Amino acid sequence: MLTWTFCNIHPLDATWVKKGKAFLQGKTRSAIVSCKNSENNATTYSLSDKGSVTPNRTHKPKAARLKKQRPSKSADPASHASFKRKPDAPATAKEIHVTSTTAQPIPPARQRHSEGGLEHHASSTAAGSTAATPEPKALSDRQLLVAARLADLDPDDLVNALASSRYTPSITHVPSGALLRASHHHVDTPTEGAIHITPALLLATCKELRRRLLLDRNFRPTHIVRIIELLATCCGDREEGREAAAVAGDLLQRSRGCSQGLQSAQRSTEQIELARLLPRLIPALVSLEYADKKAWEVIFRVMHSNMDGYTGTEVAALVPALVELDSVIASDGSSSSSCTGFGSQQLQRPAMNLRLQVLARDGGATGDATAALLLWLVGSSLRQVEVDQVVALTRRAMLQGDLSPRGHCHLLRATSLLCDRLVESATEAMDLLQRHESNLMPLLGQRLADQAAAGRLRPHEFTDAAQSFTQIRFMQPSFMAELAASTARGIREGELKLRDITVALYACAYFGCQEAATGDLFAAAAASLERRLEADDFSTLILARLAWSYAVAGGCRLLPQRRADRDVVERFLQKLVAALQSRVGMKGTRPPPEVSGLLRFAVQIWSATHPSLAQPALLAAVALKQQQKQHRQREGQLSAAAASLVDRGARSDESDSTAGAGAVARAIGNVSRRSNDNSSGGDDGGGNGHQGSSTDADNSSSSSSSSSNSGFPDSKSEKDRSVATATASSMEEPTHISKLQKDVFRHLEALGYEPLMEERVGFWTVDILFSVRGHRVAVEVDGPTHFTTSRPHRPLGPSLVRDTSLRRLGLVVVTLSFEDYELLPHARRGGYLRGRVELAVKEAETEALGRSRSYVRQR
Repeated sequence: MLTWTFCNIHPLDATWVKKGKAFLQGKTRSAIVSCKNSENNATTYSLSDKGSVTPNRTHKPKAARLKKQRPSKSADPASHASFKRKPDAPATAKEIHVTSTTAQPIPPARQRHSEGGLEHHASSTAAGSTAATPEPKALSDRQLLVAARLADLDPDDLVNALASSRYTPSITHVPSGALLRASHHHVDTPTEGAIHITPALLLATCKELRRRLLLDRNFRPTHIVRIIELLATCCGDREEGREAAAVAGDLLQRSRGCSQGLQSAQRSTEQIELARLLPRLIPALVSLEYADKKAWEVIFRVMHSNMDGYTGTEVAALVPALVELDSVIASDGSSSSSCTGFGSQQLQRPAMNLRLQVLARDGGATGDATAALLLWLVGSSLRQVEVDQVVALTRRAMLQGDLSPRGHCHLLRATSLLCDRLVESATEAMDLLQRHESNLMPLLGQRLADQAAAGRLRPHEFTDAAQSFTQIRFMQPSFMAELAASTARGIREGELKLRDITVALYACAYFGCQEAATGDLFAAAAASLERRLEADDFSTLILARLAWSYAVAGGCRLLPQRRADRDVVERFLQKLVAALQSRVGMKGTRPPPEVSGLLRFAVQIWSATHPSLAQPALLAAVALKQQQKQHRQREGQLSAAAASLVDRGARSDESDSTAGAGAVARAIGNVSRRSNDNSSGGDDGGGNGHQGSSTDADNSSSSSSSSSNSGFPDSKSEKDRSVATATASSMEEPTHISKLQKDVFRHLEALGYEPLMEERVGFWTVDILFSVRGHRVAVEVDGPTHFTTSRPHRPLGPSLVRDTSLRRLGLVVVTLSFEDYELLPHARRGGYLRGRVELAVKEAETEALGRSRSYVRQR
């Protein structure tokens, strides 16, 4: 029989002895715990393992050797033994180490600077310094001990401690020599200062609690739901969110009350109690991105059977969560055919649909309820949508004084859904809203910017709003500045999910944000993501999104200008390209359309602005070929197959909305489309495929710069995949030319120039190309999809970086806006074009003369 002795154990650490006993019993062995009191209120415990008998060998404990030890940062003045183990593994005998019983208390400053889950105050650094990004740290022994103590509390005391984020360890003094217990400080004597419960410590406590729930029946569904709500609040916006979702699922399954409430075929007491809590539980699980479809089916069965018992506010609170659930399940990797619209389908069930109709008739009790009703109205495939209804509900919600920041995000999301549901065009949808009420969208955008400036938006709300703004191409400068600053700050504090970072980078690059905080954001993201690139922690699609964002930002001069930050970004880009080469640059592999489209545009940009990043392996992977041969493309020379592909892309919206409402909660849009507008560049390679105004069946667009789907973020629908494939295939085909581009071409011919249509220059395709006095002139005819829908219309980032790249290739670029050109009378268009071309050529000649004079002076 082997015996392990735990020497000088403080009474509060008896939990660890119990864990050792549980470990042996888990190995189908019997264990005996004996204790012997000693001085200084410490106890020596002996843990005997009867199952490990060695008759020919006597176990002799080695004499303790005194040696000088460094003081540990994680030492606890109230505990005299600690156990080194992984957070979710039981302690073993070899992991026990004994510390001195005369250890000195840790100064408060050192306690605050403890690692891992306990609160620490890091030294301040200059704003914008990339060196301030913290590295993730594992929980120390002391934090694991605190988590075990918290998990042993009474259910009510545990919930109160977690809700207050403060815990004060204490002991109860009993006259006997029995094992002492840890309890809450409200009734017992405190033994040390209050401990701040951080998200990491909360998660560790819930992991410890999973074991207790198997035997403890004192936990009611109310306790479990409240703990899951706290997990969603503290961990839902952090990288620990996925792990927290798994823990939340375990809590539901292991809690006797919750499991019986979900599995019971008849209305039991547990089911009635749990059903009342579902309007709180479902949004919390969605916030954690809990994606177990079988578990959701059971939850929805209970929800629909108890729908009559919910108030109107509770029913309205379920709508955004159900719409958002579509993207949660789709991003989990399930097949698109089985999970499309899974959350939104619940809105169409008879019980839910009837309650929402009654609520809509009453108008919604609160601003948030009205916003939820609008989201249901726009997202439900069973309802007819009228623009005046959308405008009226939006106005009503905004006039109510209790509209929360989340409610504002729901209104914006409903507008983005309207683009997919009503007219399949952001340009047309925004024009319709503008005609009904001109200041509605600017007011909503300003409200969100004010909420962001006041610090009321949580990270996922920032992300949802940024995605919706991007989908409808509505630029709100104040909001974008707050998004960049808040995301950079969150990156340095280590409190953001990868999704929040990539969405912020994409949105800032997409709109070409020139705010000072944008460069700081890209520098902070590069410093933070560089370490994870080395760990091979990203999917290929994430790598392609990052490449797209940094390529567009670099071409728009959004990257940081300070030398130290430039070095950080350059090092990150080199590692990013190396990671992409190892994933998509291998021979015989072809990236999927989403990845190929994003990466194609990034490599096109780099080929002109940063040639060292445009590696041959990446060029081959995305089938980019440099064509030097000049060819003239006239009207009517397009193949029927290419026109069909372009037309299919034009009818496909960039939303990743699925059956019913779609997953716009976390989606910017998956496929860049050929837009049906008077534009020659509806497909700008950056996911800027929103359709423009269509007034003629022949008005479709050509690819002026590149053909790239945005692939962003996680749409898995068959419709999106087919369009993505069509778009990728059409990259190699001649493209349809818009009516506006044809008109410009005819005027240039009439002026005596010799224009060529859709000419290839390097890896780029130019709308119209001709020569003037030795200068090659590129005319880019930009329709509505190249500009924001907000007023004044601003060119988007992909269009700006296209012009920069063409100038780097030695071309004189003349950009024609559809708005300016179409306002001109037909008789004045020729003179307008001649003036623009001559002015651009004259500026190029002046610049060339200045360079030559500078060169002569230097020699």
